[in-house]
Amino acid sequence: MKLRQIAMVMLMLALTATGLTACGKRGEPYRPSEIPAKSGDSTS
Repeated sequence: MKLRQIAMVMLMLALTATGLTACGKRGEPYRPSEIPAKSGDSTS
């Protein structure tokens, strides 16, 4: 029974970690060959 509890905790930690890795990422990812050229007009 203890093994099942440990497995559930590990599963929850794994799901939380995979959810957090997506934080802050927006938009479509670029392939290295498709990265747009940077313009001199930076707004950030």
